[in-house]
Amino acid sequence: MTHPSEMRGLLLVGDGYTKTPSAGALEAMEPYLQPGSI
Repeated sequence: MTHPSEMRGLLLVGDGYTKTPSAGALEAMEPYLQPGSI
């Protein structure tokens, strides 16, 4: 099985937690996720 040298996806920014409720849509996760590669 081969492994890629780089993977792209959504990366967690900060701790990804807030005490205030928000919508369930992906847009509500915008402050906590950013596209990136590892």
